[in-house]
Amino acid sequence: MNFTIPKEKIFDLITALLIVFYIMLSLILELRLFERIQINRFHIIVTGLFIILLTQRKIKFYSLSHGVKKTSFLAIILFIFIVFNSFLVRPQILFGALFNLLMGIVIGKHLGLNKFTSKILLFPFWFLLVYIVFKLFKNPNPNEVFIRSRNYISFFLILTVLPYYFTRINLNKTISILPALLTLILSVYSLGRSGILSATILFIGVILASKINIRTKKIIGFMFLISVIFVIVFYLRSIVTINEFERLTRLSEYSNLGGRSTFFKNYFDNLDLFSFIFGMDVNTYKILNIGGGYLPGHVHSSILNFISVTGISSFYFFFILMNKMKGELKNNLPLVFLLTALIIRIFSETGVLFGYFDYVVWMFFFFNQKQHLH
Repeated sequence: MNFTIPKEKIFDLITALLIVFYIMLSLILELRLFERIQINRFHIIVTGLFIILLTQRKIKFYSLSHGVKKTSFLAIILFIFIVFNSFLVRPQILFGALFNLLMGIVIGKHLGLNKFTSKILLFPFWFLLVYIVFKLFKNPNPNEVFIRSRNYISFFLILTVLPYYFTRINLNKTISILPALLTLILSVYSLGRSGILSATILFIGVILASKINIRTKKIIGFMFLISVIFVIVFYLRSIVTINEFERLTRLSEYSNLGGRSTFFKNYFDNLDLFSFIFGMDVNTYKILNIGGGYLPGHVHSSILNFISVTGISSFYFFFILMNKMKGELKNNLPLVFLLTALIIRIFSETGVLFGYFDYVVWMFFFFNQKQHLH
């Protein structure tokens, strides 16, 4: 009896492994997880080029019958405005943004169109989860898990779990609820408002997509509620300070809390016709001034960062994305929840648009277009 594996499946498996490897390298570099492992952008670029070589046979930017496709036209527009921003606004050429745009589209399209889906895509999530839990056992303060912020706990857990849920739900495959539940619990533990909200929306979407009966869903919902209450009580009694708790509950005064809201205010206060069209350099005192102090770095919002680089073309990007949500996604409610969770989470943290994880956004542009795959 001859047992042969179709060549296409071998290519798909290798591509999936390369994508997972790309995500792992990006996590190690972005979060500085291991001091002894020397990962730099060169390793990510080389891995990205291999992914492009394996997937380019399925990339179709132009067809005689349809001309330039809408997403291809969008990519061209964004590319042009990144170049404009590089020469007219920024002090340097944004090669990183151009690379991340290309990789976001290539990997996002592969995840959205490919019929091959594997639990391999969960490996970066489990890797990150184990790392976080290990760090919390050593020191229960979530601020000490990563170098930069406790908000990265929910942010990167959501980014790493979304490709798995997206591909499985897109192809109507069975899914595991456990990753979404653990993401929610750790998001509550880290006590970030947008993280808790996003993880909750993600969890609801996963429950809706799960192939279990209503009674089981109610039991899971009850267990989830008890778990969240337990985590909140433990955290409030053991770690959280009064100031942190007040910060979490003062939602009605968000505009006066400083930080992220101040960056948005500064950006729009300095907006003129030129910067509206071509974007603005946000790594300046006029944007990052949060009340007398200048903290050079990032604006803590992927959305604001994206607008600052692509200018007026960003509105076309979000217009198409929203059309996808209310158009092709309207018949798949769980994916609407997934996309909503993603948008809320990236609104208050940088890491995508532009970053190594842009594919998490771009994959939603290619939902339900498998008929174009040849």
